[in-house]
Amino acid sequence: NCLRDQQTLVRDTSAWTIGRICELHKASLSGEILPPMVTGISGALEDPAPKVVGQACFAVHNLAAACAEECDAATNVLSHFMQPMLAKLLAVTVREDGDSENIRAAAYEAVNMMVVNSAVDMQPIVVQLLTETLNRLEASYNPALNAQD
Repeated sequence: NCLRDQQTLVRDTSAWTIGRICELHKASLSGEILPPMVTGISGALEDPAPKVVGQACFAVHNLAAACAEECDAATNVLSHFMQPMLAKLLAVTVREDGDSENIRAAAYEAVNMMVVNSAVDMQPIVVQLLTETLNRLEASYNPALNAQD
């Protein structure tokens, strides 16, 4: 509920706190707490306030980092929400206020951590992401494509 509070400071601090929990208390990330936490973070990635989005990216980054020991497994915690979370993070990278609070870079860092710690079953998703990333990189070097967008 705090991630949907009217006050930006409450949402910002809540997202930061979730990020710190993921970073410092990996063992507490059980199956019962994870779905509502991921839903909350996912919603925070669409927040109008860049500070909140930046902290949500921090939380996703730390949640993905918490899965480092499971990255060679057939599946892991990230597998359950990786595709929709990647879509939300990629949406952050194209926000008009992407330079504000460094949210574009934070989103790409979170994407990177998700890819690095993804399980084997997410390889097709990673290939799709690679295609999208290459298309974006190509567009950034082609002024004619950027003008059409």
